[in-house]
Amino acid sequence: MKKKGLLIALVLIFLCACTFLGGKEQEGITLEDSLLLQNYDQIVKKAEDYVVSQPSRAVVQSVYQHETDSLWKIEFTNGSIVLYDEKTDELTHAEE
Repeated sequence: MKKKGLLIALVLIFLCACTFLGGKEQEGITLEDSLLLQNYDQIVKKAEDYVVSQPSRAVVQSVYQHETDSLWKIEFTNGSIVLYDEKTDELTHAEE
């Protein structure tokens, strides 16, 4: 019985030590970055739905955001380009 109690105590001490040593603060994603990624996901999904509504099997190839405006450019593997304006929430199919 004493051996079992000693074993349990040693296991608990080991787990506490591991938690203490491995408990370093991890750098997390900032709220600003999280909101940008969420916004990015929504914009890409809208663009995919827009392109898929047309007869093609396109996949998003690249996404660009204008530095100062609220404009996004989404390029697809089939050569389609979709422009998205955040202010007006409009998608426009650009020339290939």
